[in-house]
Amino acid sequence: MALTEIPIELSSTPSIVDGGNATAITISSAELVTVANGLTLTDGNVVVANGHGIDFSATSGSGTSELLSDYEEGTWTPTDASGASLSLAVNAASYTKIGRSCYISAYITYPTNSSSAAQLLGGLPFTTRSPNTYAQLSVRVVAAAFTTNNITFQTQTNSNYGKIHFATTFPDNSDLSGLSFLISGVYETA
Repeated sequence: MALTEIPIELSSTPSIVDGGNATAITISSAELVTVANGLTLTDGNVVVANGHGIDFSATSGSGTSELLSDYEEGTWTPTDASGASLSLAVNAASYTKIGRSCYISAYITYPTNSSSAAQLLGGLPFTTRSPNTYAQLSVRVVAAAFTTNNITFQTQTNSNYGKIHFATTFPDNSDLSGLSFLISGVYETA
């Protein structure tokens, strides 16, 4: 039922009632607004103050938090964190962060190099959680005859970098020379 008039009852708890005298909106003394039977926005956004979020405490569970307080989308810049000062070609790199989970994807190419430094891929959009929180993300080598199986990207705890793994080994920069990689997956942020 659409509201044609909005009568407001002046009392210790002001309210707006619908045409059938049912309370549609109440405003508590703490200035909390309660809306009965749902809320529909026909235009605009819901803006939540910094440090607050959407409270899902009406659901049952044993979690430590039921507050969704972060959502963000953007791009990130994968970098060489090995100390070899390599310039990676970044074809694309994006992320979506929901709560503490950050989904990343990237398409990068290592430059032709002979660096014996252990490779580290840096520039993750958010610091990883600690302690002892590692994530294995999927990796695909693009357009190369490659015989190594089980290639993954492992984030490092409490950092903004990770390592490409060839099965159980960590390759040097020279092992990645000229190769292109697609990396995607989720890691937990601090």
